[in-house]
Amino acid sequence: MLSNRFLNASVLNGKSVKEHYEFLQPLIGAFNALKPQLATHEINSHMLALMGPNQRQEQVAAVLGLADDWQKSEAIEGLAAGLAHLSESQREDLVTAALGLAYDSEKAQALAGLGPGLAHLSESQREDLVTAALNLDNDWYRAQALAGLGTVLAHLSESQREDLVTAALGLTDEGHKAEALAGLGAGLAALDGTQQQALVTAALRLAEDEYKAEAIAGLGAGLAALERSQQQALVTAALNLDNDWYRAQAIAGLGPGLAALEGAQQQALVTAALDLDNGRGKAQAIAGLGAGLAALKGSQQQALVKAALGLVDNEDKAEALAGLANGYQASRVRDYLR
Repeated sequence: MLSNRFLNASVLNGKSVKEHYEFLQPLIGAFNALKPQLATHEINSHMLALMGPNQRQEQVAAVLGLADDWQKSEAIEGLAAGLAHLSESQREDLVTAALGLAYDSEKAQALAGLGPGLAHLSESQREDLVTAALNLDNDWYRAQALAGLGTVLAHLSESQREDLVTAALGLTDEGHKAEALAGLGAGLAALDGTQQQALVTAALRLAEDEYKAEAIAGLGAGLAALERSQQQALVTAALNLDNDWYRAQAIAGLGPGLAALEGAQQQALVTAALDLDNGRGKAQAIAGLGAGLAALKGSQQQALVKAALGLVDNEDKAEALAGLANGYQASRVRDYLR
């Protein structure tokens, strides 16, 4: 049965969450009826958080018992964000299973998937994961693993962070390097100034718009940790991309860091998003800027909403509005918790 302890009425920062209880209560039966119909590798960390101890043990055992390595790597990736809900022995079992995968493709997926859960692993487990990522023979899969482990650099040692940065910068293929740089962007705050500058410089030196956009978008997650000149360099590079689609991708990636930018930079990104001719690209850019909606002026917010509503394709309109709604909701939650 689904654990009820997460459904009990509780208090968060002195505010009742009775509404959450009333919303989740009817889902208990539906979840318990659905779970047997899901394949082991389709269970994710959100479901793991709602399971009781026996269900979690059964799930980990089922993952370890998978004969297909691709499904096993997917299953490990799916559970990794929920490592906080597992016991030490269960976490050790998943790490051991990831390290034991035979092929670079499956191992890279599992290693990258475990990245978000590094905070709940021991020092030796983190060292094993970093070493395994660095030792992958295939550059593409090594880049994937570096990107996944780079999302939470703060939980790695100085030497481990240096090893990941060095490995990313050492990749020769632009596509591989962009993948690694983008992943490391979320952990920029944990790096020293020299390392941050090296990553920014590497991103700006990428020749192809496709790869430069990917790297800029990824570094946008850590924009607040950079110096003003570095922020300006990334914004300028994003706006100067020739291809509309890739420009949209870069603008969207810078959205989460809007609060760290100056007013003129914020306006430049909003204007560039609104000026995009490609409907899908405009939707992506608007949705991305939604992550930083609270940092924008009311007139800028209204302009983005109007542009989203004006999109012709319903899928584009839905993507843009969903991004703006998520940003609005996040800002309201922050205000609520203050």
